[in-house]
Amino acid sequence: MEGKIVYTIAEEETYQDGQVIIKEGSPGDWVYVILSGSVEITKTVNDKKYIIAVLEPGEVLGELGFMGGIK
Repeated sequence: MEGKIVYTIAEEETYQDGQVIIKEGSPGDWVYVILSGSVEITKTVNDKKYIIAVLEPGEVLGELGFMGGIK
């Protein structure tokens, strides 16, 4: 095989407890799959943070922003 081109379509990242992965209202540029741990999905209203969901390993986040253009 000559001229073989390989693209990176995924990479593994590690986040610390409490670290923001995607900020509310930002454009989506990636899809995340949780490999371990958990991720809180939150919404801030009048300076108060509400937990909407807690995602666990195997679940996906960021797909609406990435594929649907939804913030």
